[in-house]
Amino acid sequence: MTVRDAGEVISITDLVPDEHNARVHSARGVGLIADGMGKVGAARSIVIDEGCRVLAGNATVRAAAQAGISRILVVDADGRTLVAVRRRGLDESGKRALAYYDNRTGELSSWDPEQIAADAAQGLPAMSELFSEAELAEILSRAEVQAATPEATEPGAEEAVAPEREPQEPDPLGKVLSRLLVRPTWNRKRTVSFLSIRKWNAATKAADLAALTAAKDECGPDLVETVATDVVEHLRPLLGTCSGLWIATPPPGYHSGGPHLATEAARVVAARLGCARVQAFADRPRSSRSHPRHFQERGELALWPEVPEGPCLLLDDIATTGTTIEECARLLRRGELVLPVVWLYETGLDAAAPGI
Repeated sequence: MTVRDAGEVISITDLVPDEHNARVHSARGVGLIADGMGKVGAARSIVIDEGCRVLAGNATVRAAAQAGISRILVVDADGRTLVAVRRRGLDESGKRALAYYDNRTGELSSWDPEQIAADAAQGLPAMSELFSEAELAEILSRAEVQAATPEATEPGAEEAVAPEREPQEPDPLGKVLSRLLVRPTWNRKRTVSFLSIRKWNAATKAADLAALTAAKDECGPDLVETVATDVVEHLRPLLGTCSGLWIATPPPGYHSGGPHLATEAARVVAARLGCARVQAFADRPRSSRSHPRHFQERGELALWPEVPEGPCLLLDDIATTGTTIEECARLLRRGELVLPVVWLYETGLDAAAPGI
């Protein structure tokens, strides 16, 4: 019996992530699932509804795309029969490794207290069955702490000047990343179309922007891994076996010589896609931040004398107006295919990118 005989086969791009997933998965956890799939193959199952929305297994779907797995075998179930995945062809060592991967990755995720608080407020019956009163109270208290702001002056208290508020610590990066919307979108800036992968969550944008600004300056491995993973899992089905592909990034708009997020993410993407990362533009660092009001301070955008032939993946990390990616793409377009991609973009046509 072939895979197709066992049930319907769809593309991984047909699946719709759960925007209300109460489980927060770290980049390390997703990477570990993908690593396991690469070494012992796919064996995990996921649960989807009639509209292909992922009810269980969101991290597994992300990891599968990262591992280059694009086919999904769909088995219809009525809830009265347990579905077992029979994994063939593993030796005893592979079977033990599969079990460890399956159990270890579950330890690298955590609960989203704000989502659980929202579900509890809606009175979902499962909440009382899954969590004890003490457990639920502890989770909800964490949600209250995260949402808390400094208390205002008590009614009746006379204050000539409003008290200064202590600066709040930015949310942990994993929490911030879980709130960003994964919404692949085609955008247009003058004559250039480019793909963006994530968008801001309007409800939390101010806090998320502050946290991501700090995280981008640090350019830590978790953020680099998240950007690279998003790019690979969304572009691999589009690129297929694209011959001669190379990757470039815009020159840093604000850079003091330390790690640059787009550049570091491009290194990882290039390694996973098996292509070269090339510095296509001359550096133009300056002391002010990368923001549209500082664009006039930048030096002239210039290509390096020798730029490879063949299709180019032009990757930027976070864009506000799309001006930088548009300028770089226009300079690179010399008869060759250029695919401009921005990981996080503010606006867009709000239309799902075809094939993604």
